[in-house]
Amino acid sequence: SVIESDKTRDFSPDEIKTGGILVQDNLIERACQLTTDCAALKFWGQPPHSHVFRDVLVTGNTLRDNLAWSYVAEQRSRAARGWWIGGTGCGLQGRAGFGLYLDFVSGVHAYRNVAYNNPYAGFMLVGAWRDGDIIFYNNVVANSLYGIRPTSPEYDTHGGCVNTRIVNNIIATSEGYGIYQCTACAAGEHFGNTIIDHNLYFNTGWRPYEDGGVWQPGAMAVRTPGGQHYYPTVAEIRGHPYGWELQGREGDPHFAHYDPDDRDPTSSASPDFRLTPGSSLVAGQGAELPPSLSALLTEFGVEDPRWGEAWDIGRYEGGFGLTVEPPVHRVDSGGTASYGVLVESVGEFASAVTLEAESHDPCLAVDLDRSRVTENSWLNLTVTDAGCPVGELYHVDLTAHGGGFTRTAAIGLILGGSQVYLPLILRGAP
Repeated sequence: SVIESDKTRDFSPDEIKTGGILVQDNLIERACQLTTDCAALKFWGQPPHSHVFRDVLVTGNTLRDNLAWSYVAEQRSRAARGWWIGGTGCGLQGRAGFGLYLDFVSGVHAYRNVAYNNPYAGFMLVGAWRDGDIIFYNNVVANSLYGIRPTSPEYDTHGGCVNTRIVNNIIATSEGYGIYQCTACAAGEHFGNTIIDHNLYFNTGWRPYEDGGVWQPGAMAVRTPGGQHYYPTVAEIRGHPYGWELQGREGDPHFAHYDPDDRDPTSSASPDFRLTPGSSLVAGQGAELPPSLSALLTEFGVEDPRWGEAWDIGRYEGGFGLTVEPPVHRVDSGGTASYGVLVESVGEFASAVTLEAESHDPCLAVDLDRSRVTENSWLNLTVTDAGCPVGELYHVDLTAHGGGFTRTAAIGLILGGSQVYLPLILRGAP
C-alpha cells in the first residue's frame, strides 16, 4: 500500500492511498506447493508507510490445499523442531502454507471465506497487523495445525490494536490450537481493542500431547513475554482478562458433508460447509456485523441475505429466504388478489423447494402458479373470493420445504370495506 503521511499509525482515510479492493468468489487452490511461508492469497507490506490498506474486502473465496513444502524446511523441522511445526508427532514437517496471509499488513475485512487443508494456518497475521482494521467475520477455517495465527508481538509500537475483531467464525479440526496468538506488545499482555467472540470451535486440539501433539491443545493458546497461557476449552477462554468468547461455543456444526477424521492435507477432500437443520449451534447465533463491514458490502454491491432474526455463524446462512409482496391485499367481494412470492438461494441449500398454500376458510380459492422452485425466482400466488362475508381479514398460510429446512409466511386478505384517504396538511412559515 501507499501511505502519504509523516505519522506511523492512526492514519486518516485520505492518507491511505491504496484501497477500494474487492477479492470475491474465487477458488484458489494448490497455489504454492514447493516453497514455504506462502499462501493462496497474500497481502504484503512494510511499516511505517506501506502496510495499511483502505477499504479492502475479501469475501466468498475458497482457499484450499496450499501445502507450501520444501525439503530443507522439512529437514530443519525434524532436526530442530523449527517454527513451522507443532508437536513431536505432527505430520506437517516443512509445510508452511496458509489460506489468507497478512504479512505486515492491516486494513483488511475478511468475510464469508472458507480456508481448509492449509497445513500451518488458515489465516495468518504477522507483524504490524495491529496498526489498522482487521475484521474477520463469518469465515470457516478447517484442517490446519492452527486455525487463526496472529503473531510477532515485537513489532507493536502502541500497546494494543487499532481495531481487531475475530467474530462469527467456525474453527474446525485444528491439530494444535484453534487460535494461537502472541501478545500485542512485547513489554506485556496488551490486547486493547481486540474482540474475539461468537466463534464456534470444533475438534480443535485433536492430537493430544501424549500422542505427540502440542502442549495443552485445544481452543486457544496465547504467548506472552512472561510465558504461555493455555485455554483448551471455550469456558477457560472466558477467564481471559479481556472477556473473550463470552458468547463463544464449541461442538459439532453439523455441516452438510464433513469428515473430521479426514485430516490428511494431501487427500484433496471436498467437504461441504453448508449448514443443515442440525446446525443449531451456529444457526441464529452470530453477532451483528460491524458498521465498517456493512458499509463495504454496500459499496461493492455484495448481496448478503439473512434469513433469521440473527446472523448464522460461519460461511453460509442456513436454508433459504421466503418473502411475500405485498403481505396484505384488499379486494372487493368476488375479487382476486395477486401476491409475489420470492424464494432465495435455493441452489446453494437444496435441489428444490416445495411450496404449499392453505386457506383457513373454504370460501377462498388459493392457487400457486408453481409448487416447486429450483433457483432464485419469483412465483405468483392468487387468492380469489368465492363467497366469503365482507368486512373481514382472512389469512392464508404459505409453507416452503427444502434441504431439510422449513420456512413459513402469513398472507392477509381484506375483503370488502372501504379505503380512507387522509388529507396531508403542510404548514409553512407564517
